[in-house]
Amino acid sequence: MEICHVITSIERGGAEKQLLLLAKKQVESGLHVSIIYLKGNPDLRELMERAGINILEEFAEKNFFSQVRMLRKYQKRNPAVIVHAHLPRSELLCALSLRRKSFVATRHNSEQFFPKAPKLISVLLSNFVALRTFKLISISQSVSSFLRQNHEVPFWIHDSVIYYGFKTSRVAQNREFRKLEIVKFGTISRLVPQKNLQLMLELLLAFREAYKIPCTLEIVGEGFQEHYLKNLSQELGISQNVHWSGKISDVDRFYRDINLFILTSRYEGFGLVLLEAISHNIPIIAAANSAILEVLSEEHPGLVYTDSPTKFAEKIHLLLTNQETYNRAIEIQKKQLNTFTIENTYRAHIQIYTQLTKLSDAD
Repeated sequence: MEICHVITSIERGGAEKQLLLLAKKQVESGLHVSIIYLKGNPDLRELMERAGINILEEFAEKNFFSQVRMLRKYQKRNPAVIVHAHLPRSELLCALSLRRKSFVATRHNSEQFFPKAPKLISVLLSNFVALRTFKLISISQSVSSFLRQNHEVPFWIHDSVIYYGFKTSRVAQNREFRKLEIVKFGTISRLVPQKNLQLMLELLLAFREAYKIPCTLEIVGEGFQEHYLKNLSQELGISQNVHWSGKISDVDRFYRDINLFILTSRYEGFGLVLLEAISHNIPIIAAANSAILEVLSEEHPGLVYTDSPTKFAEKIHLLLTNQETYNRAIEIQKKQLNTFTIENTYRAHIQIYTQLTKLSDAD
């Protein structure tokens, strides 16, 4: 079986890192895997090639209509290859380039197909793509529900929910409960409104003021809100407590240095960073919404059902000072990590690919 994934970019992000994990597992299972990326810095290229994945770079930075022509030619030369599209630009490219019902598409986000376009335009384009796919995949029940509620897929089309999978080959450091003289919070996030980082800065201030415990916050990531957020940290008087790391390659170092992972997102398609934090035995405090509830489960004691900085601070203090609560969070997290395995994700995709192959053979 040969598979070609088409994705908008291979810069570091949740969808891109999950594709790396999935494609790597597919190669390990004996499949021939290629990836076409359309634009951006190929941050993950070296890791992908090291995993045995073939990177087709000739599509990158070409204009959209040239990419349409190139992908049409690619399918003619490789009629047996299963094409799998990820993210809106790639989905639309495949819908315009490939034969109807000849490719698979995955929806990675709980947001409009084209967030910056008028809703009607987004709905029309999203439905057009959905009608062209053999199978539409959602990465969580939250994404699937969003598509239905916002009419981004025709009502008669049934998507398949395939959760992200995770694999770790290293042994995480043991983190037993202990009282801390200084608390080091951390998050990995794009600096955009969806991530609600204003709340994260406010809860840092609330925690420091309420409990008089020295604390720092490390934020890994980039985005257009960086200037605004840095100014806000100065206005709140916490700029000396916040470290802006930008993009980093040594993610393991980040997790070794923090005591608590925080996610304040207004919504998440899945939240792969949660599984990354869990794999490092980091306790998590997170906003209780969208797919975050699916990943952590509603039993997790670190969920916060409000945007109140004070309530976040109270939950953080409870988790870090109550051994029973701390141990329960770690126990639930380990259980959830065992649920979201890359093996499960791989098998679910293979079932869909096999169905598509049988249909193509019948034609």
